[in-house]
Amino acid sequence: MMRSNFLLFLFFAAALEPALAGEAAAKEPDFIPNEEGLPGGTYLSSCHGCVVFQDGKLQCSQCPNSRRRYVNTGLVDANMCKNFGNLDGKLVCDLEENHSGVPEGSYLGSCGGCRVQVEMAVVDGKDEDGTTYQEEQGKTVLRCVHCRDSRGAPGGETWLNIDECKNVGNAEGVLVCEDHERKLSEQEAEDLPVGSYQESCRGCVFRDRDTPVLSCSACKTGKGTTTSARLGLARGKHTCKNIRNVDGRLRCDRYRNGELPPWAMEENAPKKEADASSSINNSESNGIQHDATNHVETQQATTSTEHTTASRDEL
Repeated sequence: MMRSNFLLFLFFAAALEPALAGEAAAKEPDFIPNEEGLPGGTYLSSCHGCVVFQDGKLQCSQCPNSRRRYVNTGLVDANMCKNFGNLDGKLVCDLEENHSGVPEGSYLGSCGGCRVQVEMAVVDGKDEDGTTYQEEQGKTVLRCVHCRDSRGAPGGETWLNIDECKNVGNAEGVLVCEDHERKLSEQEAEDLPVGSYQESCRGCVFRDRDTPVLSCSACKTGKGTTTSARLGLARGKHTCKNIRNVDGRLRCDRYRNGELPPWAMEENAPKKEADASSSINNSESNGIQHDATNHVETQQATTSTEHTTASRDEL
């Protein structure tokens, strides 16, 4: 009987555990007041314990995330944004309001000040008889004042021709097209690191900055959905022999032993040139020394001949 009651107690305790955990998560802590002189933004309505340190770093010790838990935001540059917002417990740049009539897409959550406009461009054409001509054509362009990158920092103005694009995304602060039906152009493929991921990932951008990174806004998963994916490339564009999409995650196939990657050849090139230059300099130096030795020997031979001639004259 006692055993049955104990088991029944454990059953109800297990059933109540999620509710109790949710109640604990929802319980608000004792908030720390914000200091004065903070940057503006919507984060001020939900974050507490915010302060700007002497080195110009902003930090809030109590910001709610998507799980309703209050977390520390970490340090960010207070001058990074004009206005800050709270995104899942992290300080990011607030977005400007978008204009009406912008297309739907995943970019809307990270891009601001977006508008659609028709722009005229001069294009070259050719008649059937081969005569070339120029004419103005209109194209529909989506322009955004800024889009956040993966660090939450705003990029500059970015735009995309949406006449042939249905799904617009944001990759590292750049507007990109996520249509999988659309094939990459030769130039687009050349600008990206090599790999089979190009067949199942769209909206890909390679950024060669302090930490080079490949970012794709829409990679197919095994469930038929798409997700964003990023891959750090320590040695730049040619770090990997092949980059694959594995269920929505970018994976690097590295070079095996005995295989010489392009970056290794680039690193060895200056050394080879230096060795060749050193070899030439040594050869030239040896040649100079050889000529100098011959010159000394010639002078000695000439002096010896003159001395012999003088001795004969004396006799």
